[in-house]
Amino acid sequence: MAFLSMLLSSSLFLGANGVVTEKADLVKIQVYYEALCPACLWFFEHGMKPLLEKKGLQDVANFEFVPYGNSVTTGSTVTCQHGDKECQLDNLHACATKNLPQKDLPVFLTCAMGHGPSKTPQDVLSACGHADKIQSCFGNGQTQEAISMGIEFGKATETAGQEYTPYIKLNGAHSKLAEADLVQAVCSAYTGTPPEACTGVTKTLVRSQPAGEIEGLCYRDDAKVKAMAIAKERLEAEVGAAGVKIAGSA
Repeated sequence: MAFLSMLLSSSLFLGANGVVTEKADLVKIQVYYEALCPACLWFFEHGMKPLLEKKGLQDVANFEFVPYGNSVTTGSTVTCQHGDKECQLDNLHACATKNLPQKDLPVFLTCAMGHGPSKTPQDVLSACGHADKIQSCFGNGQTQEAISMGIEFGKATETAGQEYTPYIKLNGAHSKLAEADLVQAVCSAYTGTPPEACTGVTKTLVRSQPAGEIEGLCYRDDAKVKAMAIAKERLEAEVGAAGVKIAGSA
């Protein structure tokens, strides 16, 4: 009983394997990204997926995902860098961030990024599960709830000082290491007893420069995205004037 009291009142906890380990603050990981950027796809496949596959590593991390990237908000309209499909996928991700718990969210988003380029957003939801929690928010991909979240994510992205996507912060600081090797970055940042997955991983400063930069980074191009929005509005006006219903319109 005295031993249990000591655990509860100290910075120690009893792990699943029965070993008493030192408890520390979780590593806060903020991921600023967009659903169809090539480098973002690479990050989820080669950064997030390996982290999730390593036993115990997700348990020492706390994730915040911001699916907005290099989109542009004009009034109540969000225009995405890679077109309408990216907006719908970003909205799907936004609804997931609102409705899924920490243990399920990174797994779902990693799955969604893997299927996003080749499937419709609705098929992505079907493939990755949790439709019972996400569908009402997502709707047809353009619900007011999802769009409002996108606008708020845009504000958060601007506040974060995002320079490109994917843009990763660890414990509030931009980390190029995390963008290139998330496992190494998390193992380096965690100050408690490292999980087994960190065995053999070389610790380094989380703000250190990686050996190489991810290919396919997506940089802001507001002029191009705004031009896309204008062109879309003109097309919709022309088609609407002709009396033809626009696909996806109410």
